[in-house]
Amino acid sequence: MDSPYVGRHQTEAWQDGTGDTHFFDRIHVGQPDLSNGWQRIDAGECEDACSPPRVHVAFGTERNSYYKEQMRLVSQLFCMTQLRHQTRPGEQIAEIYRSLKKIPEIYNTDFIRVHAFDKATTVQIAGSAFGTFTPDSTPPGNITGQLTTIDLGAAGNLPTSELTFPYLNYLTTVLGLEGYSTESGLPDGMYNLITDPRVWFKMTNGAESLKDMMALTSVDQASPLYKIGQGVQRPFGNIAPTLDKQQIRFQDMGGGILNRVYPYTNVATTTGIKRQVNSAWVNARYGLSFLWHPKALKIWTPSFSKMHEKVPSINTSFYGRWNFVNPQGLIQYEMPDGTLCTKNNDEQLWFYWLSALELGFQYKYPELLMPILHLIDGSGRDCMTNSPVCGDAPQYQIQSYGDDPDVCEAP
Repeated sequence: MDSPYVGRHQTEAWQDGTGDTHFFDRIHVGQPDLSNGWQRIDAGECEDACSPPRVHVAFGTERNSYYKEQMRLVSQLFCMTQLRHQTRPGEQIAEIYRSLKKIPEIYNTDFIRVHAFDKATTVQIAGSAFGTFTPDSTPPGNITGQLTTIDLGAAGNLPTSELTFPYLNYLTTVLGLEGYSTESGLPDGMYNLITDPRVWFKMTNGAESLKDMMALTSVDQASPLYKIGQGVQRPFGNIAPTLDKQQIRFQDMGGGILNRVYPYTNVATTTGIKRQVNSAWVNARYGLSFLWHPKALKIWTPSFSKMHEKVPSINTSFYGRWNFVNPQGLIQYEMPDGTLCTKNNDEQLWFYWLSALELGFQYKYPELLMPILHLIDGSGRDCMTNSPVCGDAPQYQIQSYGDDPDVCEAP
Protein backbone atom coordinates (compact mmCIF):
# COMPACT_ATOMS: atom_id res chain seq x y z
CA MET A 1 0.00 0.00 0.00
CA ASP A 2 1.05 3.59 -0.62
CA SER A 3 -0.42 4.98 2.60
CA PRO A 4 2.11 6.57 4.99
CA TYR A 5 -0.27 5.83 7.90
CA VAL A 6 -1.86 2.40 7.39
CA GLY A 7 0.28 -0.22 9.13
CA ARG A 8 2.23 2.28 11.23
CA HIS A 9 0.34 1.35 14.40
CA GLN A 10 -0.54 -1.56 16.63
CA THR A 11 -3.40 -3.77 15.44
CA GLU A 12 -5.73 -6.09 17.28
CA ALA A 13 -8.95 -7.92 16.44
CA TRP A 14 -12.18 -6.77 18.12
CA GLN A 15 -13.94 -9.93 19.25
CA ASP A 16 -17.70 -10.20 18.81
CA GLY A 17 -19.67 -10.30 22.01
CA THR A 18 -17.44 -7.80 23.81
CA GLY A 19 -19.73 -4.78 23.41
CA ASP A 20 -19.58 -1.71 21.20
CA THR A 21 -17.28 0.26 23.55
CA HIS A 22 -14.19 -0.89 25.40
CA PHE A 23 -12.73 0.71 28.52
CA PHE A 24 -9.12 0.59 29.63
CA ASP A 25 -6.98 1.97 32.42
CA ARG A 26 -3.58 3.48 31.83
CA ILE A 27 -1.06 3.20 34.66
CA HIS A 28 1.00 6.30 35.43
CA VAL A 29 3.98 6.44 37.75
CA GLY A 30 4.32 9.46 40.00
CA GLN A 31 7.46 11.58 40.05
CA PRO A 32 9.39 10.50 43.18
CA ASP A 33 10.54 13.03 45.74
CA LEU A 34 14.22 13.41 44.94
CA SER A 35 14.75 16.06 47.59
CA ASN A 36 15.17 13.41 50.29
CA GLY A 37 18.77 12.74 51.26
CA TRP A 38 20.26 9.31 51.66
CA GLN A 39 21.38 8.18 55.13
CA ARG A 40 24.99 7.45 55.74
CA ILE A 41 25.42 4.04 57.34
CA ASP A 42 27.23 4.33 60.65
CA ALA A 43 28.08 0.99 62.23
CA GLY A 44 28.59 2.69 65.59
CA GLU A 45 24.95 3.73 65.81
CA CYS A 46 22.94 0.53 65.79
CA GLU A 47 19.53 2.16 66.05
CA ASP A 48 20.02 4.57 63.13
CA ALA A 49 21.80 2.04 60.91
CA CYS A 50 18.86 -0.33 61.24
CA SER A 51 16.27 2.39 60.62
CA PRO A 52 16.93 3.76 57.14
CA PRO A 53 14.63 6.54 55.91
CA ARG A 54 11.62 5.48 53.90
CA VAL A 55 10.13 7.50 51.05
CA HIS A 56 6.76 6.53 49.63
CA VAL A 57 6.34 6.26 45.86
CA ALA A 58 3.02 6.38 44.07
CA PHE A 59 1.20 5.63 40.84
CA GLY A 60 -2.16 6.46 39.35
CA THR A 61 -4.66 5.14 36.83
CA GLU A 62 -6.42 7.00 34.03
CA ARG A 63 -9.62 5.53 32.58
CA ASN A 64 -10.42 5.96 28.91
CA SER A 65 -12.50 4.28 26.21
CA TYR A 66 -12.66 3.57 22.49
CA TYR A 67 -15.36 2.34 20.14
CA LYS A 68 -16.01 0.95 16.66
CA GLU A 69 -16.95 2.98 13.59
CA GLN A 70 -18.23 1.76 10.23
CA MET A 71 -18.88 2.81 6.65
CA ARG A 72 -20.05 1.16 3.42
CA LEU A 73 -18.69 1.97 -0.04
CA VAL A 74 -20.92 1.17 -3.03
CA SER A 75 -20.17 1.24 -6.75
CA GLN A 76 -22.73 2.13 -9.37
CA LEU A 77 -25.14 -0.54 -10.62
CA PHE A 78 -23.96 -2.35 -13.74
CA CYS A 79 -25.99 -4.17 -16.40
CA MET A 80 -24.27 -7.24 -17.84
CA THR A 81 -26.03 -7.00 -21.22
CA GLN A 82 -25.02 -3.38 -21.61
CA LEU A 83 -21.40 -4.21 -20.78
CA ARG A 84 -21.28 -7.15 -23.20
CA HIS A 85 -22.13 -4.88 -26.10
CA GLN A 86 -19.54 -2.20 -25.33
CA THR A 87 -16.10 -2.10 -26.92
CA ARG A 88 -13.55 -4.17 -24.97
CA PRO A 89 -15.73 -4.52 -21.84
CA GLY A 90 -13.24 -6.85 -20.14
CA GLU A 91 -10.53 -4.20 -20.20
CA GLN A 92 -12.94 -1.54 -18.95
CA ILE A 93 -14.12 -3.65 -16.00
CA ALA A 94 -10.54 -4.56 -15.09
CA GLU A 95 -9.59 -0.87 -15.07
CA ILE A 96 -12.68 0.07 -13.04
CA TYR A 97 -11.90 -2.59 -10.45
CA ARG A 98 -8.22 -1.62 -10.32
CA SER A 99 -9.29 1.93 -9.48
CA LEU A 100 -11.89 0.81 -6.94
CA LYS A 101 -9.24 -1.14 -5.01
CA LYS A 102 -7.53 2.14 -4.05
CA ILE A 103 -10.60 3.68 -2.43
CA PRO A 104 -10.79 1.63 0.84
CA GLU A 105 -7.15 2.49 1.50
CA ILE A 106 -7.92 6.19 0.97
CA TYR A 107 -10.73 6.00 3.53
CA ASN A 108 -8.65 4.01 6.02
CA THR A 109 -5.76 6.45 5.69
CA ASP A 110 -8.02 9.41 6.38
CA PHE A 111 -9.65 7.59 9.31
CA ILE A 112 -6.28 7.13 11.00
CA ARG A 113 -4.79 10.57 10.45
CA VAL A 114 -8.03 12.45 11.27
CA HIS A 115 -8.40 10.58 14.58
CA ALA A 116 -4.70 10.99 15.30
CA PHE A 117 -5.60 14.70 15.38
CA ASP A 118 -9.13 15.01 16.75
CA LYS A 119 -8.60 12.42 19.52
CA ALA A 120 -5.19 13.77 20.53
CA THR A 121 -4.81 15.38 23.94
CA THR A 122 -2.61 18.16 22.57
CA VAL A 123 -1.90 19.60 19.11
CA GLN A 124 1.22 21.71 18.52
CA ILE A 125 0.90 25.04 16.71
CA ALA A 126 4.16 26.03 15.02
CA GLY A 127 5.40 29.48 15.96
CA SER A 128 7.66 31.37 18.31
CA ALA A 129 4.99 31.15 21.04
CA PHE A 130 5.11 27.30 20.96
CA GLY A 131 1.33 27.32 21.18
CA THR A 132 -0.88 24.29 21.72
CA PHE A 133 -4.49 23.39 21.01
CA THR A 134 -6.86 20.90 22.66
CA PRO A 135 -9.16 19.23 20.08
CA ASP A 136 -12.82 18.62 20.87
CA SER A 137 -14.93 16.93 18.21
CA THR A 138 -18.00 16.48 20.44
CA PRO A 139 -20.67 19.02 19.34
CA PRO A 140 -20.49 21.93 19.87
CA GLY A 141 -16.73 21.39 19.96
CA ASN A 142 -13.99 23.15 18.07
CA ILE A 143 -13.83 20.56 15.26
CA THR A 144 -16.49 19.68 12.68
CA GLY A 145 -16.59 16.67 10.37
CA GLN A 146 -13.40 15.00 9.22
CA LEU A 147 -11.43 18.13 10.20
CA THR A 148 -13.76 20.07 7.90
CA THR A 149 -13.22 23.06 10.17
CA ILE A 150 -10.91 23.63 13.13
CA ASP A 151 -11.66 26.57 15.39
CA LEU A 152 -8.43 27.65 17.08
CA GLY A 153 -10.29 30.34 19.01
CA ALA A 154 -8.77 33.49 17.56
CA ALA A 155 -6.70 34.67 14.61
CA GLY A 156 -3.75 35.12 16.96
CA ASN A 157 -3.70 31.36 17.55
CA LEU A 158 -2.97 30.46 13.92
CA PRO A 159 0.42 28.93 13.07
CA THR A 160 3.06 31.56 12.30
CA SER A 161 5.97 29.36 11.27
CA GLU A 162 6.95 26.60 8.91
CA LEU A 163 8.53 23.47 10.33
CA THR A 164 12.13 24.12 11.34
CA PHE A 165 14.77 21.95 12.97
CA PRO A 166 15.04 24.18 16.08
CA TYR A 167 11.27 23.91 16.56
CA LEU A 168 11.30 20.13 16.03
CA ASN A 169 14.24 19.79 18.42
CA TYR A 170 12.11 21.39 21.12
CA LEU A 171 9.23 18.98 20.43
CA THR A 172 11.48 15.92 20.26
CA THR A 173 13.03 16.87 23.60
CA VAL A 174 9.53 16.70 25.11
CA LEU A 175 8.88 13.38 23.36
CA GLY A 176 12.17 12.01 24.67
CA LEU A 177 11.11 12.80 28.24
CA GLU A 178 7.85 10.93 27.59
CA GLY A 179 9.79 7.80 26.62
CA TYR A 180 9.64 8.02 22.81
CA SER A 181 12.71 5.82 22.31
CA THR A 182 10.92 2.80 23.80
CA GLU A 183 9.93 0.54 20.90
CA SER A 184 9.90 3.35 18.36
CA GLY A 185 11.61 1.14 15.78
CA LEU A 186 14.28 3.83 15.33
CA PRO A 187 17.73 4.28 16.86
CA ASP A 188 17.77 5.97 20.25
CA GLY A 189 17.41 9.73 19.84
CA MET A 190 15.82 9.58 16.37
CA TYR A 191 12.22 10.62 15.65
CA ASN A 192 9.80 9.95 12.79
CA LEU A 193 8.24 12.98 11.08
CA ILE A 194 5.33 12.43 8.66
CA THR A 195 5.09 15.46 6.43
CA ASP A 196 4.69 16.74 2.89
CA PRO A 197 7.61 16.18 0.45
CA ARG A 198 7.84 19.92 -0.25
CA VAL A 199 7.99 20.72 3.47
CA TRP A 200 10.81 18.21 3.96
CA PHE A 201 12.71 19.51 0.92
CA LYS A 202 12.59 23.08 2.22
CA MET A 203 13.89 21.89 5.60
CA THR A 204 16.85 20.03 4.06
CA ASN A 205 18.08 20.29 0.48
CA GLY A 206 16.17 23.50 -0.17
CA ALA A 207 17.24 25.27 3.01
CA GLU A 208 19.33 28.41 2.53
CA SER A 209 21.64 27.48 5.41
CA LEU A 210 22.58 24.16 3.79
CA LYS A 211 23.78 25.50 0.44
CA ASP A 212 27.43 25.59 1.50
CA MET A 213 27.21 22.03 2.73
CA MET A 214 26.09 20.98 -0.76
CA ALA A 215 28.99 22.70 -2.59
CA LEU A 216 30.72 19.58 -3.92
CA THR A 217 33.30 19.36 -6.67
CA SER A 218 31.88 16.05 -7.86
CA VAL A 219 28.54 14.27 -7.59
CA ASP A 220 30.50 11.17 -6.62
CA GLN A 221 31.46 12.91 -3.39
CA ALA A 222 27.85 13.46 -2.40
CA SER A 223 26.46 11.58 0.52
CA PRO A 224 23.24 9.66 -0.27
CA LEU A 225 21.40 12.42 1.61
CA TYR A 226 22.02 14.90 -1.21
CA LYS A 227 21.62 12.66 -4.24
CA ILE A 228 18.69 13.62 -6.43
CA GLY A 229 15.71 11.36 -5.88
CA GLN A 230 17.04 9.92 -2.63
CA GLY A 231 17.78 12.78 -0.26
CA VAL A 232 14.31 13.60 0.98
CA GLN A 233 13.71 9.97 1.93
CA ARG A 234 16.78 9.63 4.14
CA PRO A 235 17.20 10.83 7.75
CA PHE A 236 18.60 14.26 8.44
CA GLY A 237 19.98 14.87 11.90
CA ASN A 238 17.67 13.19 14.41
CA ILE A 239 14.61 13.24 12.09
CA ALA A 240 13.62 10.28 9.91
CA PRO A 241 10.98 11.43 7.42
CA THR A 242 7.93 9.65 6.05
CA LEU A 243 6.41 11.49 3.10
CA ASP A 244 2.66 12.14 2.89
CA LYS A 245 2.03 13.21 -0.70
CA GLN A 246 -1.58 14.22 0.03
CA GLN A 247 -1.09 16.02 3.32
CA ILE A 248 -4.15 17.40 5.12
CA ARG A 249 -4.20 21.13 4.35
CA PHE A 250 -6.28 24.12 5.35
CA GLN A 251 -7.24 27.64 4.35
CA ASP A 252 -7.95 30.51 6.72
CA MET A 253 -11.65 31.34 7.09
CA GLY A 254 -10.93 34.26 9.42
CA GLY A 255 -11.21 34.51 13.19
CA GLY A 256 -8.85 31.59 13.75
CA ILE A 257 -11.00 29.05 11.88
CA LEU A 258 -9.26 26.69 9.46
CA ASN A 259 -11.17 25.11 6.57
CA ARG A 260 -9.92 21.82 5.16
CA VAL A 261 -9.24 21.65 1.42
CA TYR A 262 -8.69 18.46 -0.54
CA PRO A 263 -6.09 17.61 -3.21
CA TYR A 264 -8.73 16.94 -5.88
CA THR A 265 -12.14 18.10 -7.03
CA ASN A 266 -14.56 16.25 -9.30
CA VAL A 267 -15.67 17.38 -12.74
CA ALA A 268 -17.96 15.81 -15.34
CA THR A 269 -16.36 13.83 -18.14
CA THR A 270 -17.79 11.94 -21.16
CA THR A 271 -19.71 9.69 -18.76
CA GLY A 272 -19.57 10.00 -15.01
CA ILE A 273 -16.91 12.05 -13.27
CA LYS A 274 -13.15 12.37 -13.01
CA ARG A 275 -10.96 14.10 -10.49
CA GLN A 276 -8.69 17.04 -11.15
CA VAL A 277 -6.04 18.78 -9.07
CA ASN A 278 -7.52 21.34 -6.68
CA SER A 279 -5.59 24.63 -6.78
CA ALA A 280 -7.03 25.44 -3.36
CA TRP A 281 -4.98 22.56 -1.91
CA VAL A 282 -1.83 23.45 -3.86
CA ASN A 283 -1.98 27.06 -2.65
CA ALA A 284 -3.22 26.35 0.88
CA ARG A 285 -1.23 28.09 3.57
CA TYR A 286 -1.54 25.65 6.49
CA GLY A 287 -0.67 21.97 6.74
CA LEU A 288 -0.82 19.10 9.23
CA SER A 289 2.25 17.00 10.00
CA PHE A 290 2.94 14.45 12.74
CA LEU A 291 5.81 13.34 14.93
CA TRP A 292 4.74 9.69 14.87
CA HIS A 293 5.27 6.69 17.14
CA PRO A 294 3.98 3.25 16.05
CA LYS A 295 3.03 2.27 19.61
CA ALA A 296 1.01 5.44 20.27
CA LEU A 297 -2.25 4.08 18.85
CA LYS A 298 -3.97 0.81 18.13
CA ILE A 299 -6.38 0.09 15.27
CA TRP A 300 -9.04 -2.53 16.00
CA THR A 301 -10.27 -4.65 13.12
CA PRO A 302 -13.29 -7.00 12.94
CA SER A 303 -12.97 -10.58 14.10
CA PHE A 304 -16.23 -12.44 13.64
CA SER A 305 -17.10 -15.65 15.45
CA LYS A 306 -20.20 -17.80 15.09
CA MET A 307 -22.74 -16.53 17.62
CA HIS A 308 -25.05 -19.57 17.44
CA GLU A 309 -25.49 -22.60 15.23
CA LYS A 310 -28.84 -21.19 14.08
CA VAL A 311 -27.26 -17.87 13.03
CA PRO A 312 -25.26 -17.75 9.77
CA SER A 313 -21.64 -16.71 10.03
CA ILE A 314 -20.64 -13.28 8.72
CA ASN A 315 -18.31 -13.25 5.75
CA THR A 316 -15.14 -11.92 7.39
CA SER A 317 -13.36 -11.44 4.07
CA PHE A 318 -16.03 -8.89 3.19
CA TYR A 319 -14.44 -6.24 5.41
CA GLY A 320 -11.90 -4.01 3.69
CA ARG A 321 -12.39 -5.75 0.35
CA TRP A 322 -14.74 -5.19 -2.57
CA ASN A 323 -17.46 -7.82 -2.60
CA PHE A 324 -19.22 -8.72 -5.87
CA VAL A 325 -23.00 -8.44 -5.28
CA ASN A 326 -25.05 -10.31 -7.86
CA PRO A 327 -27.98 -12.08 -6.13
CA GLN A 328 -30.65 -14.02 -7.98
CA GLY A 329 -34.20 -12.70 -7.69
CA LEU A 330 -35.18 -9.14 -6.86
CA ILE A 331 -32.33 -6.71 -6.20
CA GLN A 332 -32.74 -3.37 -4.49
CA TYR A 333 -30.13 -0.74 -5.20
CA GLU A 334 -29.90 2.59 -3.38
CA MET A 335 -29.14 5.52 -5.67
CA PRO A 336 -26.75 8.31 -4.54
CA ASP A 337 -29.77 10.53 -3.80
CA GLY A 338 -31.25 7.86 -1.52
CA THR A 339 -33.85 6.61 -4.01
CA LEU A 340 -34.33 2.85 -4.03
CA CYS A 341 -34.80 1.12 -7.36
CA THR A 342 -35.81 -2.53 -7.71
CA LYS A 343 -34.64 -4.81 -10.51
CA ASN A 344 -35.67 -8.33 -11.46
CA ASN A 345 -32.37 -10.15 -11.31
CA ASP A 346 -33.49 -13.72 -11.98
CA GLU A 347 -31.00 -13.83 -14.88
CA GLN A 348 -28.36 -12.20 -12.64
CA LEU A 349 -27.66 -9.48 -15.20
CA TRP A 350 -27.44 -6.71 -12.57
CA PHE A 351 -24.50 -6.36 -10.19
CA TYR A 352 -22.46 -3.90 -8.14
CA TRP A 353 -19.49 -3.91 -5.78
CA LEU A 354 -19.75 -3.27 -2.05
CA SER A 355 -16.97 -2.70 0.48
CA ALA A 356 -17.61 -2.68 4.23
CA LEU A 357 -15.23 -0.74 6.47
CA GLU A 358 -15.23 -1.22 10.24
CA LEU A 359 -12.47 0.02 12.52
CA GLY A 360 -11.85 1.07 16.08
CA PHE A 361 -9.31 3.72 17.13
CA GLN A 362 -7.55 3.58 20.50
CA TYR A 363 -5.02 6.16 21.65
CA LYS A 364 -2.80 4.07 23.93
CA TYR A 365 0.00 6.57 24.44
CA PRO A 366 -1.09 9.98 23.12
CA GLU A 367 1.95 11.63 24.68
CA LEU A 368 4.17 9.81 22.15
CA LEU A 369 2.47 11.26 19.05
CA MET A 370 2.39 14.97 18.20
CA PRO A 371 0.10 16.48 15.54
CA ILE A 372 1.57 19.78 14.31
CA LEU A 373 -0.28 22.59 12.52
CA HIS A 374 2.19 24.73 10.57
CA LEU A 375 2.64 27.08 7.64
CA ILE A 376 3.22 25.43 4.28
CA ASP A 377 5.68 28.06 2.99
CA GLY A 378 7.04 31.46 3.87
CA SER A 379 5.64 33.36 0.93
CA GLY A 380 3.17 35.18 3.14
CA ARG A 381 0.18 34.40 0.92
CA ASP A 382 -2.98 35.57 2.62
CA CYS A 383 -4.80 32.38 1.71
CA MET A 384 -8.32 33.22 2.81
CA THR A 385 -11.42 31.28 1.82
CA ASN A 386 -12.58 32.24 -1.70
CA SER A 387 -9.41 34.21 -2.32
CA PRO A 388 -8.50 33.88 -6.04
CA VAL A 389 -4.97 32.69 -5.28
CA CYS A 390 -6.48 29.78 -3.38
CA GLY A 391 -8.75 28.65 -6.19
CA ASP A 392 -12.50 28.57 -6.54
CA ALA A 393 -13.10 25.43 -4.45
CA PRO A 394 -12.28 26.37 -0.87
CA GLN A 395 -14.73 23.92 0.65
CA TYR A 396 -14.87 20.18 0.21
CA GLN A 397 -16.73 19.29 -2.96
CA ILE A 398 -19.01 16.35 -2.42
CA GLN A 399 -18.76 13.86 -5.28
CA SER A 400 -21.45 14.60 -7.83
CA TYR A 401 -23.11 11.62 -9.44
CA GLY A 402 -25.49 13.67 -11.54
CA ASP A 403 -23.63 12.67 -14.67
CA ASP A 404 -22.79 9.17 -13.48
CA PRO A 405 -23.38 6.57 -16.22
CA ASP A 406 -26.02 4.87 -14.11
CA VAL A 407 -28.44 2.52 -15.83
CA CYS A 408 -30.82 2.34 -12.87
CA GLU A 409 -33.74 4.76 -13.05
CA ALA A 410 -36.09 5.57 -10.20
CA PRO A 411 -39.62 4.19 -10.65
